[in-house]
Parts: sequence; structure tokens; C-alpha cells
Amino acid sequence: MREASPPLWIGSKLAAEISGGDDAALLHGLLVLAGHWMEKGGSHMRFRDRICMADVAGPMPGARQPRSPEQRAFLAAGCDLYDLVTASAQGRQALSDLLLQPIPQEPKGE
Repeated sequence: MREASPPLWIGSKLAAEISGGDDAALLHGLLVLAGHWMEKGGSHMRFRDRICMADVAGPMPGARQPRSPEQRAFLAAGCDLYDLVTASAQGRQALSDLLLQPIPQEPKGE
């Protein structure tokens, strides 16, 4: 089995910490991924408590702009990953740390 490396979009500092075996960094990276998927689904992890199954099941009557099937899939995956990570005390601490600190944006690479 080949050794995998973290994706480039996660950022070089966090990727190095994950590769070095830092469990807190791994949880942080998983939450970043969950947030990324939730944003692709038209929401944000800060609003996880306001997202219900109706948001991912299909268009709501009278909705301003219904989500596409792809957006609903990303939203569902992001919510599931978020819920999994935050089920542990360590995951909740990682979320708290992530939401208190702005996420540095690295320049998009070539």
C-alpha cells in the first residue's frame, strides 16, 4: 500500500502536521473538508444546527432557490462528516479552535 499525502487545498502547514501524525490536525483537516462540502452545498458549518433533513432531501415548497442534486449531496456529506467528527470531545475542541481562528488562505497553486 502506498503512502498517501493530504490534498494540496488543505494547506501546506496543516498537511505537514497531518503527515507528521498530529491527531488534532487530522480532526482540523476533516472539519475543513466538512466545511468545504457544506459550502458547496450552499451552507456553512457555522449553521450546522439549522440544517435539517428537508434541506438535503429536496426542494422545499416556496424555497427561494432550490438546491441542485449535487448541492444536496455535498450538504449531506458535509453534515455527516461534521457530525462524526464532533461526536468526540477532541472533535468538538477542534471545531472550537477552528471557528475561533480565521483560516489562512494560501494562494491558489499552479
